[in-house]
Amino acid sequence: MSIQRAKAMLLLVAVCAMLATAALGNTSVSPTRAVSLAAVSAAMTSGRMTAAAQSLCGITHVSGYVVDEKSHDVVLVGKVDAGLPGLRLDDFVVALRNAWMVYARVSGRVRYYSDPGCSIDPDPRVLGQLRDLRGGSVSYSSPGELEAAGDQWRAVGKQPQKVRVMGVPFDCHFAKVMVDADYYMKRLVNGSVSLGIDGFVSLSDMHLKARRERARSGGPDIGGSSMSRFWFSPGDVTYEDRQGLVALKSCPVRLLTEEEFLNSQGSVSGMGRPDPLAAGFAVNFTRCYDQISSARPIYKELRGLFSLVAIARLMKEDRCDTVSPDAFRYLLKNYKVAPVAVSRAVNGLTDVRNIQEVVDTQEGRSTFTMVEFSCGGVSMSVRPRRIGPAAPKRTMTARPTAHASTQTGKAGKTSTISKARSAPKDSGLKRAVLGSRKSPNALSWDVPVQID
Repeated sequence: MSIQRAKAMLLLVAVCAMLATAALGNTSVSPTRAVSLAAVSAAMTSGRMTAAAQSLCGITHVSGYVVDEKSHDVVLVGKVDAGLPGLRLDDFVVALRNAWMVYARVSGRVRYYSDPGCSIDPDPRVLGQLRDLRGGSVSYSSPGELEAAGDQWRAVGKQPQKVRVMGVPFDCHFAKVMVDADYYMKRLVNGSVSLGIDGFVSLSDMHLKARRERARSGGPDIGGSSMSRFWFSPGDVTYEDRQGLVALKSCPVRLLTEEEFLNSQGSVSGMGRPDPLAAGFAVNFTRCYDQISSARPIYKELRGLFSLVAIARLMKEDRCDTVSPDAFRYLLKNYKVAPVAVSRAVNGLTDVRNIQEVVDTQEGRSTFTMVEFSCGGVSMSVRPRRIGPAAPKRTMTARPTAHASTQTGKAGKTSTISKARSAPKDSGLKRAVLGSRKSPNALSWDVPVQID
């Protein structure tokens, strides 16, 4: 062994020991774990250690990946946090297959790609019935009429709504998380459930407050006729090439909204702008996302899916299937994703409120009766897209050359994603990840490095 090489190895050992000591000194820090995709595919093929492989060896938050050209492997890197639900190999495989367009619909010589997403759509005929009920004549002074109108609204509003899943198989855990997160979000919109989070109120409560204030000021009652569509979308998703490790820097989830209306043809159209109160609710939901996900872990799972999709797309851009062809051939073609039932239709959600109170108006005190009708009738489309700076150019070795891929986003807009195709130097974080692997066949191993 040369003197220079010996010095380099001693330096690496010293750095790793120092990092390990720092990590041990802070017991609240989540362990960083590396998982070999080549070993995962080998374990699933052989039938050994399949439980560990299916749970991605306990990773709960994916941080990035390292390409190991020498061993023809791609190593997934993440954190093990007891406060987060475990990630699943099934979901990661679904994200990979979406990125590699395995699920794209082929018609003739054209392949039609769709981002992972879901939507729960109210029947336009039901929306027409609700509109007619809202415009009907009801005597506010008659408790019997008010109760009958509320019952009729609930009956109409609870009619089944169609569930659509795009870009991934319908019956899988990935799709179920999206649909469940969307459906529960509708309950938070209409106020039929409350999470007890300070400062977070339902859209129905926001409408009621606005109507009370307008009534007290003597303004006309604006009613509750606004119809909005809500959907989850990625925020500012960024990554960076950190010393040979492709790391997600941020991958937030945000709630977006657009006001809709029932047009003269009997179908639903977007207005190209949000309802002001609905926009406020969406902003507040995004701001409180961490608190909401603590109360409803389905939103932690949803954020995990966004991260898996982002990592899968970065791997696709890096042409990781050419580095570890056997592993990716198995994951993209041969691995069997477990079927999970997802409902094709769900009942609409309604929340009917009848509030009578004395309000102060410019003409004096008077009794003002308000009947607030709200219904599910909102839709969501999860459209994760990678945005952010491209990785710096690196010296090319045995990997493919740079290329750019184009995808179609909302409203037909296109965005270009590009990233240099080059092999990083075997240094820094990459060396720490690969150097801590105790056996060439190890399925997973902990790394004495914290990745923010």
